[in-house]
Amino acid sequence: MTITLDKHVVSIRTQADEKMSVAQYLFLIFWVMKSFYLWKSGSMQISDFFFVASFMTWLISKRGRIVAEAKDLYFFYIALGDLS
Repeated sequence: MTITLDKHVVSIRTQADEKMSVAQYLFLIFWVMKSFYLWKSGSMQISDFFFVASFMTWLISKRGRIVAEAKDLYFFYIALGDLS
């Protein structure tokens, strides 16, 4: 929530006022289509292409700069340890 106070105007802006980005719409389509299979299980499905498109759109909107906090890196290392 953002509150802006001016001399005569008080503006309160909530997250509901903000519009969804293209990446968020593509990710939403990914989740809706995730249960539909056109080809055999284990291969790329239509929803997976929406996921890749949403990730690339999000990455382009962030200009390749991804900020990670220490707590995020902790979970990343746990997940990486589970892969090996």
